Amino acid sequence: MKSIKRLICILLSASMIVSATAICAFGQTIDAVHQGNVGDSSSKELKMQGMDTGNRFPGVENASSFPKLKINRKGAKIGKGEKLRLKAFYYPPTQKGKNFRWVSTNRKVAKVTSDGIVKGISPGRTNIIVSQRSNPSVRAICKVTVGYTIKYHTKGGRLARRSPRVYYNERVTLKDPVKKGYAFKGWYTDRSRTRKITYIDKGADRDYTLYAKWEKE
Repeated sequence: MKSIKRLICILLSASMIVSATAICAFGQTIDAVHQGNVGDSSSKELKMQGMDTGNRFPGVENASSFPKLKINRKGAKIGKGEKLRLKAFYYPPTQKGKNFRWVSTNRKVAKVTSDGIVKGISPGRTNIIVSQRSNPSVRAICKVTVGYTIKYHTKGGRLARRSPRVYYNERVTLKDPVKKGYAFKGWYTDRSRTRKITYIDKGADRDYTLYAKWEKE
């Protein structure tokens, strides 16, 4: 019985010594990390966990490649001869620079200048692409439609919201304007208001100038 008690005491003493040694070693490792004197991989891992690595995008291996190049518009419609200003930017805005290259995939439809100004040439569709000069694979696209124009003469009225101004290869339903004290009697294609129009056919290929007709209430 005495021998068993002695054995238990020996085992407990050995366990306490091992625990104390481990705690001491861990403390020395932490001290070394704070002093910057670590060479083994486990110490480096501890150091990385305890310090700010400066990576603003956790989970992204190369933070500098994370921002995406974008254009302020994904799509646009303009008429022949009209101009549109597009702007390129990085998102998130962690990367700066304006060394961009602008191109139109169909210059017969629309052209674009080196600073993103698009000009409609003829009816059709094209993609306006902006890319980094140093890395063309980083790019963004705006789909541009150049169409036929619709001009309105409301005779004192106010156009409905989102009244179509440009169309191309689509059926267009004309919206009614409003004028206080008057009832709208339709759109007409002539000044004398004899040729009424309510929609534009899909196959139409011309510009329209429309005139509103009113009747006092």
